[in-house]
Amino acid sequence: MRNSLHRHLTAKLGREDWYDAAAFPLTAWGQEEIGKAKEKITAANHPITPGRVVAELQFGFWTSLFEAHYEQRSGFLPFGIRYIFPRMPKSLHSRKGIKRTLEEVRLLRNRVFHHERVVHWADLDVRHRGVLEVIGWINYELYEMAVALDRFTKVRTDGLTPWIGKLQDHWPHKE
Repeated sequence: MRNSLHRHLTAKLGREDWYDAAAFPLTAWGQEEIGKAKEKITAANHPITPGRVVAELQFGFWTSLFEAHYEQRSGFLPFGIRYIFPRMPKSLHSRKGIKRTLEEVRLLRNRVFHHERVVHWADLDVRHRGVLEVIGWINYELYEMAVALDRFTKVRTDGLTPWIGKLQDHWPHKE
C-alpha cells in the first residue's frame, strides 16, 4: 500500500517528495510524522531522500491518508483509489470504507507485532480475511501467494495443543 500511495502521489504532484508539496496539505500530525522520519534519517547520518522518508513512515501514517481531510483538501481521493488499489472492486471505492478496513488491519497488525493477545477476538477470522482482501486490492498474485502460504485457519483450529509439547521441550518445568 505504501508503495502504491507513493507512486500515485509522485505522479499526481510531479515530485517524489510530494509530502513537502504545498499542493498536498498534510495534517499537523502528518507533518509531525514526516519530521520524525527525517530526524531519524539524519540521526543515522544518511541523506534525506524521498525513498528513505517513505520507508521510514509507519503504517499509521499511510492509513491516515484516507481521512476526510485528504478527500476535502488534496483532490487525490476518491479518484486515486483505482491507482492505489487497482484490483479493488469499484463498488468498494469509498474513502470511509477503505479507512475503516485499513484501521482494522492496522489495529490487528499493531497488536500482533507488539505480542499482544488477539486469540480471544470474536471477529479475528473476519479481520484476517480483511488483511488478505487489502493485499488482493493491491496485487492479486501476492494475494494468491499469501493464501497459499497462510496457516492461520489451521493454527486457529488446532489451538495451543500442538505447541504445548514443543514449548515444554524448550522450557522444561523445573521444581
